[in-house]
Amino acid sequence: MEKILLYKRVVPALFLVLLMGAGLLFSVVSAASEIHDVYPGQSIQNAINISNPGDTVFVHNGLYNQRNILINKNIILTGENKLYTIIDAGGIGDVIHITSATGCTVKKLTIQGSGEDRDGIYVESWFCSIRDNLLRNNGAGIALCPGSQNTISGNRIENNVVGIYFFGAQNNIITDNTIQGNTQRGILMEYYDDFPIPLSTNNRIYHNNMYDAVDLVNYRNTNIWDAGFPGGGNFWLGHYCVGNPSSGDYPYHVSWNDYDRYPFESPFGWVHPKILYYYTCYEADTWD
Repeated sequence: MEKILLYKRVVPALFLVLLMGAGLLFSVVSAASEIHDVYPGQSIQNAINISNPGDTVFVHNGLYNQRNILINKNIILTGENKLYTIIDAGGIGDVIHITSATGCTVKKLTIQGSGEDRDGIYVESWFCSIRDNLLRNNGAGIALCPGSQNTISGNRIENNVVGIYFFGAQNNIITDNTIQGNTQRGILMEYYDDFPIPLSTNNRIYHNNMYDAVDLVNYRNTNIWDAGFPGGGNFWLGHYCVGNPSSGDYPYHVSWNDYDRYPFESPFGWVHPKILYYYTCYEADTWD
């Protein structure tokens, strides 16, 4: 397969050091956590800078034209309402960059307007939770470089160049997201033979609404695309089957050697499953 180079960014060498020391990155959470309120016209970064591990930075509804927001400690960054709490980078840099912030949470935000080859949320950390956000109009909605053992859940990831970008990212959980309208790939797992970075492997990707194509780039980027039966896999646009989940007679071919064995007939089929399971399905895959 020809290597996909449409979306590419330089990954800082720092992550190699972080990868080796991942088990030592947990921050000590203070006994008495505080809430730091941010209102329109105020700096989100300033609130993060004065926070301590375990604190919450609460961003109230409004438009925040801010970029390259650095999270480097175990905090909760939350918006008041993800539809009305908007951080816009104005087409320059990342919107949020998470590094050395093991266990942090980012939730309830609209994150938009990164640079073309930059990211809505750039993650080079471990055990973080990215949930219930709207990520749109970025280079990549979320980039895991090499972020590992993070949970990406309940997000709507749309109209980016790439929905979720993996580079040396392992053991992440990607679940309950809707990935739609991204111009090049919904999920891209990059790999370069001449770059000293591990493969993107053992990521568990299930219970997502997948409207865009997936490219693993290298056959050794092997991952898990379902939660078995009856847990099921993902909904794939263009792959028709009957049952939420289907039985496994006609699994969805993701890429290379990866398969979703138990795809869903309906979007959010894991939330509203049908009472009866049927054991026939057929494939109408238009992406290959």
